[in-house]
Amino acid sequence: MARYETFVVRVDDRERLRFEADLSRADLPLWWIDNGESIGAPMQTADVMHDAVEAASALNDWLRSEGGEAWGEDEAITVEEVRS
Repeated sequence: MARYETFVVRVDDRERLRFEADLSRADLPLWWIDNGESIGAPMQTADVMHDAVEAASALNDWLRSEGGEAWGEDEAITVEEVRS
C-alpha cells in the first residue's frame, strides 16, 4: 500500500514546488502538485535514490525540459515534508 507524503521546496523561504512521493517504494511515481492538482511525473522513487532532495531536483529538471522551472540552477533550495 502506498504511503505518499507531501514535500515542499523553498528558495529564500518562498515555496517554489510541491510534490508527493512514497520514498519507501522504488516502483511508485513522483507526483508534481500544480494548483492543487497532482500530475504524474515521468520518474519513480528508484530514479531519485529514495531521497526527497534528489526528487525535487529531478522534478525541476523535468519541468525545465518542458519549458519551465521552479528555481534557477544557482539558487539554493530546502526541502521539507509537510506534516498534516
